[in-house]
Order: sequence, then structure tokens, then C-alpha cells
Amino acid sequence: MQSRAPESGTPERNVESGDRGHCDVKDALPFHNAVTWFMTGLIWVVQLLQYLMLASIDPVKLTHSHAFHSRRITMLVAPAMIVEFCLAAFLAFRMATLAAIAEFCLVLVNWAATGLIVRWNWLRTLSWSICANRRHP
Repeated sequence: MQSRAPESGTPERNVESGDRGHCDVKDALPFHNAVTWFMTGLIWVVQLLQYLMLASIDPVKLTHSHAFHSRRITMLVAPAMIVEFCLAAFLAFRMATLAAIAEFCLVLVNWAATGLIVRWNWLRTLSWSICANRRHP
């Protein structure tokens, strides 16, 4: 069976043979930018709202409140962090620029700081803010 001519000037792909195309840097960058900005906004909300709220809770109720916060925030954070990690790794290896490699290192900092106590959250906040403001060519 012959494949149809490509529409709108896109390269022809042979779908029957399993060629589904590939992800390129230009395809990954918008998704990476979106997830990085999502995480940057989320970390600022957590830093400036959630942790201040937790600090004001009665110490007797703090353990329960923090556990509730941790369970709920994980549903938002975990998928986004996994996607961001994968995209940052892909971009670092595909682009092989100092900026892309440095950003991947900042993503690793974010992962490491995620396991630390609240005092270290400023490190994640700063790291995500730097990632969100980087410039890729």
C-alpha cells in the first residue's frame, strides 16, 4: 500500500512500518517550558502560603496538617516533576549546551531538596525560578 502525499509540506512518514516520527528539541521545549512554569508557580505558592500557614498551626495538630498537605500536594507535584525531569534530561543530552546541562542540574537540585525539611524549600524556590527564566536558543 502506498502512503499518501504529505499535506502542508510536512515530511512523509511510513506509519505501516512503525515509523511514528521522533521527538525533537523544538517539540520538547514548549512542554518543558510549560511544566517548569507550572512548578515555579506552585513552589512560590507553597513557599509563601502553605508553609506560612503550616507554621501558624497549633503544634498538636501540625503532624496531621502536614501529612494532609504532603499527600495532597504530591498528587500535583509528582507527575509534573517526573515530566520535567524527563524533558530536562532529554534537552540536556540532545542540546548539549551549558544552559541545558545547567538546567538539568537544577532539576536534580529540586529533586534532592524535595526530600529535605521546610527550611530548604527556599533552595527549590530559587532553583525553579532560575529554570523558569532561562533562555534556550
